[in-house]
Amino acid sequence: VTLDITGKTITMVTDDDSKYAMILNYGNLTIVGDGKLSYHYTGSNNSDAFNTVESAPGSVLTVKGGTIENLSDNCLIAYAIDGLTNGNGGDVTVNIEGGKISSKKIAVRIFANSTTNTGNLNISGGEISGRVIIQSSNASANKAALNITGGTIEGGNQAINIGTDGSANIDVTISGTATVKGALKGEGADFAI
Repeated sequence: VTLDITGKTITMVTDDDSKYAMILNYGNLTIVGDGKLSYHYTGSNNSDAFNTVESAPGSVLTVKGGTIENLSDNCLIAYAIDGLTNGNGGDVTVNIEGGKISSKKIAVRIFANSTTNTGNLNISGGEISGRVIIQSSNASANKAALNITGGTIEGGNQAINIGTDGSANIDVTISGTATVKGALKGEGADFAI
């Protein structure tokens, strides 16, 4: 499915905890165009994540253009793009080839929560304002890969964060024309620059 947001601004403002994502991707979604997707959770839930675009296990998300922003600031956790692997639901792949992605909290997260499926984040273009994180939440050898070959990540004091609670199996490669502004923090990750 291709979502063409050319000339459009699509906005969701809510304080409803059940509306935790503006777009839920369960298949193969490509976002193109020069428009904007804007999500703003105004509630005060500090235990759940609130996302502009969430890509479920077994899905592929490709961003070729447009602006994807998350303006949520009252909650603890908010991502412009969130990719998930849980159990045996399949790999998740997020490809950022263009566009502008930003969040007041964290711009892009891959939640690596599977020892059999991989959370993949490939950045070859675009502009990311905010942190990029790969998160493994337990002591298992959860699998993830971060490949950055182009684009710009403007992360402030921390551009890329690989956070684990155990022996995660995470590979990070930064090459090509990629520009990363901010510190790299890695736990349980193999970096190749």
